[in-house]
Amino acid sequence: MSSSGSADFEVEEHQHFNASDLLQLNDFAKSENINVVSNLISSWSDNESFFGERGEGLWIGRSTESGEVIGVGGITICPTFTESRRVRRFYIAPHWRRRGVATVLAKECIERAKSAGVLTVTCHAAASAMAPRFWESIGFEPVADSEITHVLHLTNQ
Repeated sequence: MSSSGSADFEVEEHQHFNASDLLQLNDFAKSENINVVSNLISSWSDNESFFGERGEGLWIGRSTESGEVIGVGGITICPTFTESRRVRRFYIAPHWRRRGVATVLAKECIERAKSAGVLTVTCHAAASAMAPRFWESIGFEPVADSEITHVLHLTNQ
C-alpha cells in the first residue's frame, strides 16, 4: 500500500475496501448527477472490477484530520485500446477540489501504467465541465473518439 498526499490528505492504494467507505463520497457524486462512484461500488460488489491486472490500481484519498474519503481514482486496461490503460472511477468531493487531491490520484494512476511499461493512458472526461480542463492541465490531449476523450503518451513524459 503506497501513501502520498499533503498534510491535509493522504492517498493510499486499496486492493480491498468496503462499499461503506465510499457511501458519503457517492452521495456527493449523486448530488452532481455523476455515477462513477456508484458504478465503482456496483462493479466491485459484483466482482467485476478488481484493479489487479498488470498496470492497474485503485487509490482512495482521505482527509488526515477526519478520515473522510475525499476522492477516488483507478486505472485499468483500456477496453478500447487494450495495450493502453484507462483512468476511471475518478471523483473528488466538491469541497476538496483544487487542493491537489485529483493531481495526486492521477499521478498514482500514471505511475502505475509507467511501471508496467505502458506507453499510453486514456480517459473519458465527460462527467463534468471541469474534467477536460483538469486532464489537459496534467498533459492529456483531447481526441475525437466515442469511447475516450483524452490521451497521454507516456513517451513524451
